[in-house]
Amino acid sequence: MITVRIAAAGFVKTATSLSERLNRLYNWLNNEGVLKSERLTLYTYTGQELKNAFGKKRIRTEEKLMSIFLKDLDINESNKLQFSKDRLQIGGRWLDDIVGNIS
Repeated sequence: MITVRIAAAGFVKTATSLSERLNRLYNWLNNEGVLKSERLTLYTYTGQELKNAFGKKRIRTEEKLMSIFLKDLDINESNKLQFSKDRLQIGGRWLDDIVGNIS
């Protein structure tokens, strides 16, 4: 699962509205060639929900995040290495890294 902070996600954070941030994210995924279709399912949640699910104390409760299941993207042998590197441009992190780095 790739996860980005809604309020502060690399080049996405320079967008002035949530709509603009989502458009930039969608366009980035499209340019990466990993969209399976025109529709993209995003999962949104808060820091409080992460605390409840994983018992982590150091995450801010007001933090807002969105994730995309990797199975919803067309990641394959020809694009997975580049996608893994380029996701950092938008502040994308693996959810298990986020949870694992919070004590």
